[in-house]
Amino acid sequence: MPRKTRGFTLTEVLVTVALLGLFAGMAVVALGPLNGRYRRRQAAELVAAGAARARLFARDSGRCFHLDVYQDDTPVSTGTPGNRLRLSRRPTADCERSVTVAELQPVEWIPMPSLTTVRVETGAEAVWRPSGRLHTEDIAKTPAKLRVTSGGEELSILLAVHGPVCVREEPSSEVCP
Repeated sequence: MPRKTRGFTLTEVLVTVALLGLFAGMAVVALGPLNGRYRRRQAAELVAAGAARARLFARDSGRCFHLDVYQDDTPVSTGTPGNRLRLSRRPTADCERSVTVAELQPVEWIPMPSLTTVRVETGAEAVWRPSGRLHTEDIAKTPAKLRVTSGGEELSILLAVHGPVCVREEPSSEVCP
């Protein structure tokens, strides 16, 4: 009486595994650019949320709040990219007196996703008055800008004078919708 065989041969299993590996490799290559875009968008949303919290904290506490860029644990100058943001407040309600970084009281750290940097545009500062408005509002009516970079591409975060925080893909855009 002939014996019925069940199952797959070794050759069939190896071909199936090879095809699955080939398809997985093609998917990874095809989705690679989306990873950078996702990281950049995630970092921009983190920065925008941190700016919105700074505005809220300033209004609620009656103090000036700063959003500063850091590279690891070292503050960087305006225009220099870093991998963390520090949300901090002034020790007193006086927003006009200049303060050093050491005098600011840290409130929150905002780390950027891996391979992503953030920087404040030169000539701008992310400082909110107790009214919730940007400190530079009286001087210039242009929004403060932060840039998030990943993989050579950038997103702009505009801190508008009248309150909104928005993320723009066009680096030349100066207006929140």
